[in-house]
Order: sequence, then C-alpha cells, then structure tokens
Amino acid sequence: MPPFDFLKLAKRIGRKAVKTALLPGGREKLSTNPLGQTTIKADKRLEDLVISELRASKIPCVLVTEEASLVKISGKPEWKFVLDPLDGSENFKRGIPPYALGFCYAPIKGRADDVLESYIIELCSGEEFYARKGKGVFRDGVRVHASKVKSLPESIISLDFNDEPSSKKSRAEEKIALLGCSDYRRLGPDLVDMCYTACGGLDGFVDPRKTLSLVHASGVAILSETCIVTDEKGKPIRSKLEVGECTAVVAAGTKELHAELLSALRK
Repeated sequence: MPPFDFLKLAKRIGRKAVKTALLPGGREKLSTNPLGQTTIKADKRLEDLVISELRASKIPCVLVTEEASLVKISGKPEWKFVLDPLDGSENFKRGIPPYALGFCYAPIKGRADDVLESYIIELCSGEEFYARKGKGVFRDGVRVHASKVKSLPESIISLDFNDEPSSKKSRAEEKIALLGCSDYRRLGPDLVDMCYTACGGLDGFVDPRKTLSLVHASGVAILSETCIVTDEKGKPIRSKLEVGECTAVVAAGTKELHAELLSALRK
C-alpha cells in the first residue's frame, strides 16, 4: 500500500465537504464541464476543496475530476486520484437528497480495476462508505456485505435508464425486460445506488447505457468488493481512469442474479 493514509485524508475531506455543500449560492450555474453537463458553484467548491487538500498532503499525484478534467498536483506524479465532487447535482439543485462525493485512487497508470481504496460520502446524512482492495466494504466503519438474493422476481434493483434521445427505443426494451424484478429504485446519484447495492440494501445495480463516466470509479471499486461486477456484455470493467472514458455497469451480490440481469439485457 502507498505511504499515505488515504482514509484519514478522505474523512477530513468528507467532513469539510458536508459543510461546503451547505454554503449559500451553491446552485448557481457557472459553466459546462468536459462531459457536457452544467457545472454549478457547489461542484466547483467541492472540487477546489479536494484539490486544496491533495496539495496540502504533498502526495505525488494527479487528479481526474468531472469539472476540470485533469489537475496536476505535483511534479512527478506516482498516483492518480479520481473525483466526482457532486454526484446527484440535479437533486442538489432541487433541494432533495441524496447527493454524494466520491473519491478514489490507483497507481498513475492504473485502470478501473486497479483502484486501491475508495471513499464515498452521502452529503445530506454524512453517511460514509469505504473500500480497500481485497479487504471489503465498510459503512460508517462497520463491515457490510452484498445481498444473497438469487432470482430476479425476488430482487429490488437499482436501474439507471436516463435516456439519450437517440436511444429511447433500445432503453425502453431493456427497461421492460428488467421489470421482471420485484421492484426497482432510482435515487439519482449512481454512487449512492452503488453503495447501497454493495452493502445489501439493493440486490443489484444496472446502468446499461455505456455512458457512465469513469469519474464514478469510486462506486465501481466499492461494488467490486462485495458484488459480481461487469459491463453489459459480462466483461470485466478495465477502462482507463479518464473523464472521457465511459462504461456500462451490471452488478449483483450473487452470480445467479447477475446472470439473470445480463440475460434480461440481451432479450
């Protein structure tokens, strides 16, 4: 493991982020980010907070982030940090929970499956999720496990079908196929849905759109500690840790349910 205390750094950022999210004027629109999404003042404040903390830490790294794309923190970077400063910004703008900050890192040339530690904080409740590669997932410091549900009709699944206009037909077909589940949820921020799937609150997570940016790598890493996680074709997610890289995600706590989810997507 690296010669720095990631969890201590992440928890300090988390405490400050909860307060930062409450500052007035956070919903003000500022610009458009590299993903074509609107950046609001809260996005920028949270991103600036993480940049400041990383610079103060003296960790030799770069930061991949949704708003600024790539930020060089030191001269000879050895690590790549990945940040989604405000996942669920639409919820934030409307004044409803949840919304979250997600933060993780890998070696400088690492990919999504090389993430070593990951931290996500739900900024309304302050609830924290942490994962260390090969060591499991912790929710507010308590070890958690994925659901053991094996069949689609017994499952509650997180579904993200936030349609692009050009793909409404295929998304609708997939949605109908997946409605064989007992029920489904869509909280807004995928990072939060991923965490609740990793800890067994939800039985599976499906985002088949192939548009999920790798700034969500913290969520993929947390899912991967307790669940079976692939893309929509059943292949491992090994994408580059770059803002422009996107993937689909299909995850479940059991191989049986994961297989049923993949089968539903193929119908």
